[in-house]
Amino acid sequence: MAAEDNKALVRRFVDEVQSGGNTDLIDEICSPEFVNHSAPLGLPADCEGIKIVTAMFREAFPDSYFSVEDMIAEGDKVVTRKTFHGTHEGQFMGIPPSGRTVNVSLIDVVRISDGGWWNTGP
Repeated sequence: MAAEDNKALVRRFVDEVQSGGNTDLIDEICSPEFVNHSAPLGLPADCEGIKIVTAMFREAFPDSYFSVEDMIAEGDKVVTRKTFHGTHEGQFMGIPPSGRTVNVSLIDVVRISDGGWWNTGP
């Protein structure tokens, strides 16, 4: 796939899954060989784990969304610098709701293969 196609796939994941909560899309775009090297302890590090993590975040931060600050593609890799925004309104990993606004900056590196995405490693 071309770099722009790879970026479009990652953008779709950010917009529709991470920001929109559409976990059904994961089945379409997540490679069966996907490994999430930053999966929370006790959760599967595969596509099903991404569904669980997405649901956890949406439950705890129902107004959450991601803003993409930068997205760079080269070869089969896409690097995204983004910010998570949300209000802590539900329990999250044992932490009771605080009502506080949360903003977390992060960087993801994914590898695209045959139209699906894979994480490249920690």
